[in-house]
Amino acid sequence: MKIYKYELHSHAESVELPKGAKVISVIAQNNKVVMYALVETLALLTEPVPCEYKILPTGGTDLPAYTFEAMSFISTVDLYQDGSLILHIFVDKTFVVKP
Repeated sequence: MKIYKYELHSHAESVELPKGAKVISVIAQNNKVVMYALVETLALLTEPVPCEYKILPTGGTDLPAYTFEAMSFISTVDLYQDGSLILHIFVDKTFVVKP
């Protein structure tokens, strides 16, 4: 197993991860939002690599929320470390397996 880093670019995006990957944290780093996931490296050696998409919508304080019932809370991120942009990160509990 290995920890991989993925940069997030929008307030709701799909991230392609190897099947079985587990999101372990989301933090602010150098004014960017990055996600860390634990990945089984043996899965990367198989051909083709089975993948999943996980939607990571974010919600700021006092902004309209997405439908969070089907999601798990991961982290709250202070993007600029000054309190000017606080994001609440969620992972969709449903996965779409890439064909």
